[in-house]
Amino acid sequence: MSFALFGPIVFITLLILILIIILVLTIIGVMFLIAGIYAYSKGKSFSWAVGKKASKRIEIQLNYDRTFELIFKTLSALAWSITEVNKRDGIVKADVSMSLKSWGDRIHITCSSLSPNLSVIEVSSRSRWASTLVDWGKNKENVERFGNILSALII
Repeated sequence: MSFALFGPIVFITLLILILIIILVLTIIGVMFLIAGIYAYSKGKSFSWAVGKKASKRIEIQLNYDRTFELIFKTLSALAWSITEVNKRDGIVKADVSMSLKSWGDRIHITCSSLSPNLSVIEVSSRSRWASTLVDWGKNKENVERFGNILSALII
């Protein structure tokens, strides 16, 4: 290979690399545009579609053991897969399976006792893949669904 050919090959390679970068940035921009339009059509803010994590704090008038049992009943009712349990530290982790809105989500739940008959649950949901740019409100939906089922089971 002669030195004269090296120049055009490098130039073409750099040109192709630049075009790929432009294409990727365009795709990301279009995704954000679609997320904004989708959020607007639902009457929600753009951050609703782009948020990658949601959390909620729930106080319950039950003792710690009963509250911990209630977490399992809630997860069972939602058909979420429990991946980790540590009752001593009050931690439960679960996975939500893939759906049309998401490649799957990770649920992190902590349970603690504030007094003998008052417990607090903190539930958070985040996208399974860190590369997820838009969650379409799925994490907020997970947290709200958990809270609603939990409330229904208390009654």
